[in-house]
Amino acid sequence: MQRPEDTMQQTLKINNIGCNGCVNTIKNELAGLTGVTFIQGSVPEKTITVDVDGPATLQTIMGKLVEIEYPAEPVTA
Repeated sequence: MQRPEDTMQQTLKINNIGCNGCVNTIKNELAGLTGVTFIQGSVPEKTITVDVDGPATLQTIMGKLVEIEYPAEPVTA
């Protein structure tokens, strides 16, 4: 399934990820943000990938991650 053209996808590096429980916590918190449509995490890479189609912005997502003590940095290709 392809993403709509107006959907933003961003991968974020989160050094505090240590297990699948961390990834699940992040997923649960970000799923509550309006416009977040997909979240996938990788424990070995310490990253999450988020698709956003709506009011949520990268700043909103990163702010939520700081709030739950998982500060992140955008991964650039």
